[in-house]
Amino acid sequence: MRPFIEVLEDPDGQLTISDVEQPEIASRFRYVVGSGDLNFGYSASAYWLRMTFAPEAGAARRWLLEIAYPSLDQLAVFADHGDVRRRQDAGDLQPFSARPFTHRNFVFPLDLLAGSEQRVHVRIASSGSLTLPVTLWSPAALHGNDQVVYTILAIYFGMLLALGLYNLLLYVSLRESIYLVYVAFAGAMVIGQSSMFGLANQFLWPDWPTWGHVVLPLGYCLAAYFGALFTQMFLGTKQTTPVLHRWIQALQVGFLLTALTAIFYAYRPAGIATALLGTAFAVTAVVTAGLCAARAQPGARLFLVAWSLLLLGVAMIALRTLNWLPTNLLTLYAMPVGSALEMLLLSFALADRIHVVRREKELAQAEALRAKVAAMDALQQSERTLEQRVGRSRYAEETAAL
Repeated sequence: MRPFIEVLEDPDGQLTISDVEQPEIASRFRYVVGSGDLNFGYSASAYWLRMTFAPEAGAARRWLLEIAYPSLDQLAVFADHGDVRRRQDAGDLQPFSARPFTHRNFVFPLDLLAGSEQRVHVRIASSGSLTLPVTLWSPAALHGNDQVVYTILAIYFGMLLALGLYNLLLYVSLRESIYLVYVAFAGAMVIGQSSMFGLANQFLWPDWPTWGHVVLPLGYCLAAYFGALFTQMFLGTKQTTPVLHRWIQALQVGFLLTALTAIFYAYRPAGIATALLGTAFAVTAVVTAGLCAARAQPGARLFLVAWSLLLLGVAMIALRTLNWLPTNLLTLYAMPVGSALEMLLLSFALADRIHVVRREKELAQAEALRAKVAAMDALQQSERTLEQRVGRSRYAEETAAL
């Protein structure tokens, strides 16, 4: 819908619907060049969208306006219905039950009269990324699209939960702490991604908007923290790449500080820091894995492929939220696709690493056992030789005495 949307920036956030309808201000609305979704990055301004609809005769009256970015703070839709102006409000700062339409994204019902021109204004402000994928749906079309999207998301989150539970059982059985770190990594990824797609606010904490507001950067920061810890343990960075090990530790501190910033200070700086630190860590993990793979370290090649896929997804979502890449299907779903493949490959890499380490341990134990057996044989041979020498000595003494 971008070619049909006019935009007005409100740097002070003070304009009202009456203000933007005044001829002097209304003339400042402009179309934004481009074909993708609207994206204004981490802007502190409020933005007004103006859309003009003129349904043809016989067209349906009931329509649904969707803005598919669940982390937006404040949205207000103003639509005229005859002589009555209807206002609908939504945003992640409100309880989920206050939304005008039950949906993981922000959806606003519109009644558009066929054969007449109608104008709709939307005011949007947010402390997070102002990414605005706007779509006008018929109810049947939105329902059909939701069936596909929810199926994909169910498969994605089901896979993450299954991998997490599987590795939790392995930790209980083997008591290897790296499995527990993997579980924490998967759990934090579920929190971050479910918040990104609006499922957490709908199903997990619908009545806790304050928590739902900050959990998106918090979830990603925790996922990055445990991902960094997993990288250190899996690749043994303290011994193999000490310089990068210290850099990864510094990034871990950065993620913790960013999480605290989101909770106790402000969302916007935390969101920007999460995007930049996430990209920096993904690049660092790939470089570290590449060095370890070059040294033929067990599991490093699979680890390298896994983190390269995640790096692509992280980089795309970070650059999209900063408005350095356009918002489209590729940049919108690169993170879940990359993270799903990454989690699966990491699980394979972990299994391969444990198998190789255990095989090396068994070989070392077998070698130690052979060495022990050889030492015992040598000791027994030495004892027999000594006994023979003692026997000959005694025989010689007895013979001389006779």
